[in-house]
Amino acid sequence: MLVSCRHRFQKPSAAFFWSKQSEAIIMCTFRQSSNLSRLVLPLCNDMLLKAIAVYCRNLRELEIQLSLDATEEGLLALAGRSGQERDQGFHKHWDNSLYIHKDFGSAKEWYIKDSLLFTPPCSSKRTLPPRQCDTLPPTYPTGFGCLKLVRFRLSGDFIFPPMAARAKFNKYDSGPVIETGLYALLIYLKHITKFTCGFTPLVIARLRSVLPPDIYENLQIPLQQLSLGWEESLEVEELKAIAKLCPDLAELKGLSVGILDDQYRGERHLQDTVMCNFLKSFHKISRLSSNLKLTCLNSFLCYSGSLLTQLTCSTLVLSTKDLLVMRKYCVNLEKLEEGFQLTTLLTERLVTTTPIIPQNFRIFLHSVSS
Repeated sequence: MLVSCRHRFQKPSAAFFWSKQSEAIIMCTFRQSSNLSRLVLPLCNDMLLKAIAVYCRNLRELEIQLSLDATEEGLLALAGRSGQERDQGFHKHWDNSLYIHKDFGSAKEWYIKDSLLFTPPCSSKRTLPPRQCDTLPPTYPTGFGCLKLVRFRLSGDFIFPPMAARAKFNKYDSGPVIETGLYALLIYLKHITKFTCGFTPLVIARLRSVLPPDIYENLQIPLQQLSLGWEESLEVEELKAIAKLCPDLAELKGLSVGILDDQYRGERHLQDTVMCNFLKSFHKISRLSSNLKLTCLNSFLCYSGSLLTQLTCSTLVLSTKDLLVMRKYCVNLEKLEEGFQLTTLLTERLVTTTPIIPQNFRIFLHSVSS
């Protein structure tokens, strides 16, 4: 049974959480699920996350959504860590956490209707954006955790302080405050190949700032897939950190000069150089989605084009030479999705030079005036 925090006869707010009876049933189920390999669960608080870490240690795939009263301690437990030196399952109060049963009105204001529990809105207020970590707080091994995880997805509303500070809109201002737990998952999950939280590149890049130099230099994250986004506003040094920490990437999505911070706007040559160097830092890419200039992309294809099996890009083609370079080096492509913008002259040449494009490729051509 899901419990909803809302006024009587008013629209429900986003503050849902499991009833105590449902929590007990779920935890009892976890005790019998030691061989569970995949789990999708909404509205996880620290109690449920710790139960998963203790009883479901063979998980390979985990997809969760955090409840409002979740804290760093729950995600740390998944990574086999704790902020307490001797973790016996007791929850430590974190400064940025909301405790629903304590913060959502007094006990006399709770009442039952139609199997749901109602209460006035949360009276606890937080300063936004919350302060981000300067260094990683000390954590201790617990002896349990989902250390075999290969795929992890964190969905729903939560606040990652560095992202909240960079966001241009008030998009990341609701949900529990989570930062240390995300860092711990990337550091201590040694088999993780896909990590999704909405702004994974920024979480990875922030490790350069919060980790001691000796630990940072020896750290490698075995991610195979990474999606870049415009909202992260990454700096050059942060791109270098991503390339250093994730050298084994096989799939890279969303590559564009738009992911750079606004301080580089207007310096197109610098933007292209930075993105070219970033792309050429990866030597195992087989699937690429890009919005770079074709001339910039070709400089990467000369190095690693033979490894590509799937390529998606949208760009303006100014010369048939660029297409010939792609044909020469991308000899193992199995799927090509292009949004080419061609001049009228190039369109005519392309039609008369059909061997450039294998028949099984999917290409979208847009003619523009020459």
